[in-house]
Formats: sequence, C-alpha cells, structure tokens
Amino acid sequence: MTVKNASPATKEDVEKIVTKVSIGFSEAILEGVQKMFDEQNKVNTQTFATKEDLKREISWLKDDIKGLTADLSDTASKKEFNSLKSKVDKHVSRVVS
Repeated sequence: MTVKNASPATKEDVEKIVTKVSIGFSEAILEGVQKMFDEQNKVNTQTFATKEDLKREISWLKDDIKGLTADLSDTASKKEFNSLKSKVDKHVSRVVS
C-alpha cells in the first residue's frame, strides 16, 4: 500500500490503537507499583517484629516484673509467714506457761 492509496484511519482503528497503547501504559505502571510494594514488604518484614517475637518479649518482661515485685515486696510469702508464726507461737507459749 502506498501513501497515495492509503485510506484514512477509521474511528475503530484509532480506538484499537489507543486501547492497545493505554493497556500497555497501564500494565507498565501496575508492574512498577507492584515492584514498589514488593520492595516495601521486604523492608517491613526485616524491620518489624512478628507477633511471635512480641509474645516472646512480653513473656520475658512479665517474668522480670514478677521477679522484681517479689524482690521489692515488703509482704512475706505465705511460707515465710507460717514459719515466723510458728516461732512466735512457741515463744508465746513459753512465756504464758
């Protein structure tokens, strides 16, 4: 077909061309955005702790708090109390008798 014999593009031809170009641009943009999301997911996975990591840390922290509470507590444990009570009862019974 020569330029002299070429017929002008029809509306359907133009729509097909524009559609193909638009689809190509859209796919390229979506691929670029997907790559950005994939890279961000990698960074987030490396940066942020998982739920299991947080549970492990919380468990360790709870154990530390319980230990510190016991160490700093002014109240005697039940076992200590009963031991001291029995000693006091022995002395009181000696004094009263």
